[in-house]
Amino acid sequence: VSGKLQADSISGMATPKEYDLPVELRAGISGTLAPGLTAMVSGSYADWSATGDAFAPNGSVAGKATGIGAGIEFDRGSLLRRPLPLRAGWHRVQLPFGFDGEQGVESGFVGGAGIQLVRAGAIPVASFDLSVEKGSRTAGSFTEDFWRSTVSVRVGGF
Repeated sequence: VSGKLQADSISGMATPKEYDLPVELRAGISGTLAPGLTAMVSGSYADWSATGDAFAPNGSVAGKATGIGAGIEFDRGSLLRRPLPLRAGWHRVQLPFGFDGEQGVESGFVGGAGIQLVRAGAIPVASFDLSVEKGSRTAGSFTEDFWRSTVSVRVGGF
């Protein structure tokens, strides 16, 4: 679903502006390779080229943002008699904006684990996940390496 971006001046010196955001399409599929082993593949697409003048001034470029990713999950591990899924994955995303006439690209490898804290039958109701990613971004003459970690807590109900 597309939307609008409202840009307001912090100092009040500039006139507020509104920009149309593109529709982003995402799709993915997963399948069981063996008992306890699942593989996933996903892709995404959004066309930012119509925002070029507004978001991509001198020396930069706005275009199509495409992404692909793949991963595996092993869910037969346990810790303190609680399920402990282990995950690994890779992604590559062509970023919507770039520099020096080239769109930016981000790619990375990620590993992580989660622990189910509470279950209702076979359904996880509360869980804790941790992941660590090593990646890079490039655009024109710029290159950036990064480490990113994510911690998430899931609490659900019926």
